[in-house]
Amino acid sequence: MAPLTNPIPSRGRWQLVLIVFAFALPMLIVLVLKFTGWRPDRTRNYGQLLEPPVELAGTRARYEHDAPVVWDNAQGRWLLLVRVPETCDQACWDETARLPRLRIALGRFAPRLDLLLLDRAPPAERREQLAPMRYAVLEPPAPAPIAQDPERAPAIWLVDPHGFLVLAYPPGYDLDRVIKDLKRLIR
Repeated sequence: MAPLTNPIPSRGRWQLVLIVFAFALPMLIVLVLKFTGWRPDRTRNYGQLLEPPVELAGTRARYEHDAPVVWDNAQGRWLLLVRVPETCDQACWDETARLPRLRIALGRFAPRLDLLLLDRAPPAERREQLAPMRYAVLEPPAPAPIAQDPERAPAIWLVDPHGFLVLAYPPGYDLDRVIKDLKRLIR
């Protein structure tokens, strides 16, 4: 009588190889995605991330009633800086008047976002449209990202609660995408 042997000895090896492959494949996919630079859309900001963030502690600004602007705060409030060109026409002011929608879109988090128009007070007939927006004048020298006047349309920047300029939105920004950024950041 012949000794009993396992008729399929390689079957166990193949199962082991398949198990190892099943665990290794996701890691290989992750490594390929990482080294090709791919990132999912929902983790990306629409605005340009300023690296390193610009500290505004040395920058002075005053509200129109002469009180100083405080960049960092303990209440966790974010600040959206708006700068319009020197020759802001009707279309430019119309675009600026859309910015208070940001606060409405944030819902219950709206009190955590302040809007600040820099250097130019709007015409008297526009003040009601820009109701939650305050006005301030930067004292020179202004930080590099906000030192230059934008061309033909408003530009906006986001300041975090610690007083750092973290995101920039150049003229021509898509307001709906800015809202998505703010909803992710301000919670």
